[in-house]
Amino acid sequence: MLIRAAEEEGDIEQAALIAVSRLLLLRAPSEAIPLQIHGGRSAVSCAAGEVVVVLNKRKHLRAPTTLRRMCCRASSGRLLCAYQWMKKALAVAATEKRKSMFTKTRGQFVNDFRRHATAAGIPDGGSLGTHCLRRGVARDILDAGGSLSVLLLAGDWRSAAFVRYLRTSQLEDAANSRLVIDHSDSE
Repeated sequence: MLIRAAEEEGDIEQAALIAVSRLLLLRAPSEAIPLQIHGGRSAVSCAAGEVVVVLNKRKHLRAPTTLRRMCCRASSGRLLCAYQWMKKALAVAATEKRKSMFTKTRGQFVNDFRRHATAAGIPDGGSLGTHCLRRGVARDILDAGGSLSVLLLAGDWRSAAFVRYLRTSQLEDAANSRLVIDHSDSE
């Protein structure tokens, strides 16, 4: 809904930031907004249906982190496909001869994010935080049958911090599924 609201307003950069942050599980203010095409902070590329983002420093890691996501347009649609949005953002940045992927400041992004959330009819949209993007994808992964290990890998979590994004029922379902798999016989 947020991507659609931004796109309908003609705010393509905001739509791209939301889609990229969501699918790559980026922290929007500190990781997505300052993305550089090739720079000291990060590197971004799109080729062969895959977006690759290398973050030279991430919140809890000292070594570079490489995030890869395939084009998901066929399964999730154009609006949710970070690959499609990243291609657009790279093209705009190249045309404008920018090193950075995006031009918005953190404040502009958050204000526009909340305005679009309110316009989309999201409850309490005016106070919505950008971490809802990470929380939403974390929940989507488990709802789609992904394991906790898949979730941890996708979000690059090294601690139990991801737990605060999930519903208790999701954690119970994941644990029960793992228990059944681990204790079932091979027949």
